[in-house]
Order: sequence, then structure tokens, then C-alpha cells
Amino acid sequence: MKPRPRIVLYLPFLLLLFMARAATGAETPGTCGRLEVRLAVHGTKVKLQPLADQLTLLDGESHLTRLVRQLGGDEGAVERDLLPELAETSGGVLSFVDAANAVIAVVDQDMLGRRTASAGTWLTTLFPGSAQEAQQRFGIRIHSLRQLDVPLAEATLSGERMVLLVHGLDDPGGLWGPMIRELVHRDYLVGEFIYPNDQAIDRSSEFLAGQLLMLHRFGIRRVDIVAHSMGGLVSRNLLTHKRFYGGDGTGNRFYPRIDRLITIGTPNHGSRMARFRFASEAAERMTRFMRGEKVLFDAASDGAAERDLLPGSHFLKDLNARPLPSHTRLTVIAGRASPIDSTAFDGLAALVAQDQEAFREQMMEAIDGLGDGCVTLASSRLEGVDDYHVVDADHLGMIIYREPRQSELPPALPIVLRKLAEQ
Repeated sequence: MKPRPRIVLYLPFLLLLFMARAATGAETPGTCGRLEVRLAVHGTKVKLQPLADQLTLLDGESHLTRLVRQLGGDEGAVERDLLPELAETSGGVLSFVDAANAVIAVVDQDMLGRRTASAGTWLTTLFPGSAQEAQQRFGIRIHSLRQLDVPLAEATLSGERMVLLVHGLDDPGGLWGPMIRELVHRDYLVGEFIYPNDQAIDRSSEFLAGQLLMLHRFGIRRVDIVAHSMGGLVSRNLLTHKRFYGGDGTGNRFYPRIDRLITIGTPNHGSRMARFRFASEAAERMTRFMRGEKVLFDAASDGAAERDLLPGSHFLKDLNARPLPSHTRLTVIAGRASPIDSTAFDGLAALVAQDQEAFREQMMEAIDGLGDGCVTLASSRLEGVDDYHVVDADHLGMIIYREPRQSELPPALPIVLRKLAEQ
């Protein structure tokens, strides 16, 4: 009996993929072309409503669509001198041409298609129920003395300042518990940003940008971001990419000002542990599933974050080539997981080595290479940031309680509280 060709084994999967791609109307790049939208001009203002309506048809309620609506405001119009900034922020999707008594908005549909394409699209078609429930989980949830764990759209916000928490890769939920309790106890308004974290990091930054547009509309003018692990990359990409803050933490008239970014255990130069993320992803999904969340086939994510997190990835090269954001103070907190510190090594070196200094340097280099167990100290460092702290804890132990009756705060929390209290 002849063995079956290997391609036969993949036919069911390929058939499902073909059906899903057909259902989502996938098109070959280069076939959409350019769309022109005529915008009326009244004095110094340009009516953006027709452009917002057209983007909604093409792209749904994407970050770009929300940005155009936000700029238009209640009148649906924007000052003409803001159009060049809008074109630059769109990343090449939009351009504007003057015409008689009007402005022509040109939408590059090919560019728009490339930006919005996602490997999760076909999964959304196959598992629409899971996709819808997943989308409902995402966004900013508000915590304060007066309201706890309330979706942003349903919350009542008081004041102009917020502390925004951004989690990392494959967070099963609950990691911010100690941080939220301490901040709320001190009467901070806290936002917890929840997102499909194993999609491409740039897409997560785009989603965060859209949420910040909403915060601005609700009256929040100043934000301090505290980010764990990959969340620090999502936040730094948000601050430095020209499509969002463009390197200026003041917000460029579109967003709240980001006064401070505190990163905890962030792999600024990548982590080789990303190759083994399937285990943490499985743990995340099973944890959420046991809570009653139907996320075993979460169609909102596509696993691209794994590639972005690997050392030398295109994403990291591009991110680290940009200058640090202006008008935003940066703090880096890293972890060291080894239970043996430099003082212990001094005594150990005297017992086992004649060249004690060389022994000590080699062993401390090994510990620094271990870092917090997921991120090395070398990867956590960020050139140009002097506010750098190392705590004795592993990757999660920096922000969560490791013992049921632990009396001391997780070691990163006192640093975060102290920095937030600084004006």
C-alpha cells in the first residue's frame, strides 16, 4: 500500500482556510487603487464627516476612523492647517489636495488594506461567537474609590489625570491586582488596558491609541503609563511611531499628554523565551476558559507578537532606531531572579577560587544574564534612560504576591508609587 502524499494530510485545514478567506473577501494587494472624497470648506475649517463615513465603510471603527471623527468633533470639521498632521499620522493612507472651494481627501486603499490585514481574520469567520466575546473583553476598564472594574464607555470620570496599566504577553488576568489596590487606596483614577496581546505589537499600539482618543474625549488630559513586560514595548511604540504620538509625549492635540512611562520587566532588546510562549499562551487561555470566558479559539489574535519579541526582529530594530519620546519621563524597572546576590558571592569566592575578583565577575555576569527569568538585564536596559532600578524578583514576582500572606509589597510597587508621587 502506497503512503499517502503529505499534502493530503493538510487538505482539510487548507479547505477551511480557503473558505474563510473567501468569506472575508480577501483581495490581492494592488487591486483597490485610490478613492477620492470631496470635503467642503467653510472659512478656515474643512468638513471631515464625509471622510469619516467613507472610512467606516472601508475600515470599520478602526483607529484611523476614530481619529478622523475625534478631530471633527461635534461640528464634524477641523482647522485646515491640521490636515498635514492628519496625513502624516495616517501612515500614508490619507493625503489631501486643494480644489476649488473644497479639499480632496485621497484614500490609498492598497495601503489601508495592508495595514488592516490580519492573520486572525479567517479565524474570526470560522469562530464568530468566540471572536465577538473576545472583542467585548478588550478596552480600558476603570478602577477608583467610587467605581471598580467598569468599562470605559459606562464609567463616570472625574479629574483630568489617570494612571493607565498595560499588561504584557499572555496575561491570564489578575496580575495588576496588588497595583490596582494600592493606587485606588491612594485615590488615583486607574485605567486597566486589556487587549489581544499576541497580535502584532504595532496593532496593539494602534488599539491603545484609539482608547487614548476616547480618554481625551471624556476629559482625561494627563496620563501616567505603568507597563509590564511586552506592554512597555506597546507603550513605547505608541509614543514614538509617527502614526500615533510621533515622539512627542504632549499628544499633538489628538491625545492626552503622557507625563510618565514606567516599564517593568520589559524586553527592550527582545527575549529568546518568546520561542516558548506556546506554554504561557495555553495557560492564559485555559485560565480564562475555567473562569467561563469562551476564549479557547480566540479569533482576535494571531500570534505575531512572538516574532516581534525575538531579539533582532524587524519590529525591535525599527523601534530602537527611533529617539526616546520628548516630554515624557521614563523609568525602567528590571528583575533579578537569582537568590544569590553580590554579597553572598564575595564569601563564596573566598572558598572556591584563588582569583576571587575574576570568579565574582563571571558569576555576576551569569546572574545578570538570567535577569528575571524571562528578560535579561541587558535586554531591559534602554540607552538614554538613567532612571533604572533592579529589584530581586522574577518576571511576575515584581508586581504580584508570591506568598498567600506576604506582608511586603511586591518589590516594583514602592518604586512605582514613589515615581507617580513626584511632580
